[in-house]
Amino acid sequence: MARLGGDEFAALLRVRDLDAAIDLCEGLMQTVRGFLFTWQHRSLDIATSIGMAPWDPLAESPDEALCRAEMACQLAKRGGRNRIHVYRDGEAELIRLRGDMHLVSTINQALSDGSFTLFAQPIVPLASIHPTECHFEILVRMVDDKGTLVAPARFIPAAEHYILMPAVDRWIISRLFALQAENLRTWHRANPDRFLFAVNLSGTTVTDDGFLRFVKRQFDEWQIPYPSICFEITETAAVGSLEQARTLIQDLSARGCRFALDDFGTGLSSYAYLRALGVHYLKIDGTFVRGVATDDIDRAMVESINHIGHILGLQTIAEWVEDEDTLAMVRALRLDYAQGYGVGAAIPLADFTLAHPTTACRFCRPKHER
Repeated sequence: MARLGGDEFAALLRVRDLDAAIDLCEGLMQTVRGFLFTWQHRSLDIATSIGMAPWDPLAESPDEALCRAEMACQLAKRGGRNRIHVYRDGEAELIRLRGDMHLVSTINQALSDGSFTLFAQPIVPLASIHPTECHFEILVRMVDDKGTLVAPARFIPAAEHYILMPAVDRWIISRLFALQAENLRTWHRANPDRFLFAVNLSGTTVTDDGFLRFVKRQFDEWQIPYPSICFEITETAAVGSLEQARTLIQDLSARGCRFALDDFGTGLSSYAYLRALGVHYLKIDGTFVRGVATDDIDRAMVESINHIGHILGLQTIAEWVEDEDTLAMVRALRLDYAQGYGVGAAIPLADFTLAHPTTACRFCRPKHER
């Protein structure tokens, strides 16, 4: 028996067959479940997740066996805890989990050597063509060991699951400020009340006690004007960590930052949370926007969110505006901004220059291969 770290333990069982090992682990789980743990006059339940992997010492190394047991344990956790999962070759979920664990190694390597790259995609006003009203969202891609760009949808879920997103978010902010400090100062002098770049924050970053100190230190170190930055927090992350999100928003808003509630409409939250959070923008989830020109329910959802947002004094942004029909519809519904390849493609942040603030939206180049 050995402690691997944190709350993880490994045990090597010498038993006659797999059924005997399962029986032993069932007994262990019942023992832990029956243990009464109290802390500050409260009784707390202790959950146990067990992953098992048969091992033939003559056929494979201890590291390989331990890796298979670890993957089985992760599946036991995902299945609801207080359960046992036995590793079986060929399980689709295990194959995907193995891929996640490979991604974790790649993400850690990318953080170590800076193998991420940033892009800026325009958020274009619908009621005005004045270029100084254009904003940009910062998008991140990871470069794998083969030099291929990995889309966020591929690596961010793994980074969130293994609590790597706070480190990724810190890297993004540090890199953005290092590349664009002069542009941000120039923009702020000409447009003191408008943000230029929107930066996404993950749910684990919002709950990170050290993040607020870190980001304020970055603003000071690079002399970045607070009003030139908007932070985007997803609806589910904000509601799931309401007090931490509110503290973060209140502190940085008082210094001039803007905040957007991202992917709005996908969670189960009440509109009442909007008042409690104090955000400035609502980004309507792209799953509704994508069908707004053809689906009556999607159109009604977008119209409703836009209407409530305006009543609360918020500006609304439509995500995933990919074609002219969708653009025409969100404009007809009187949303404030649109974002997507139908209004402007993302460009590498390293190519973003700002000789004069009024040239900013000239970066809304034609579509390119995503």
